[in-house]
Amino acid sequence: MSDPHDHIAYGTPEAYRQFIAETLAGAEIHANVARTYAEIGNDAGLAYAIRCLVACTRASVSAMADLKDMKAEQAQRRQAQPASLLKETA
Repeated sequence: MSDPHDHIAYGTPEAYRQFIAETLAGAEIHANVARTYAEIGNDAGLAYAIRCLVACTRASVSAMADLKDMKAEQAQRRQAQPASLLKETA
């Protein structure tokens, strides 16, 4: 089965969103595993699952910051374009 997002170019907002979605899915899995470990009393597994959950969350937060920066930079570029270029691309 092929990935439906294979067509997304790296460094685009869509690629950032895809990565964020994937890391949040990983965080969800690790949260569920951590809950299971807590319920059965496996402290070593619980500690590891929590570390993985935090790593996924940090990756998501970092990618979101990069996405926000990219969007701000793109907005700044659009505002800096001369009006003549905007008319040509419209």
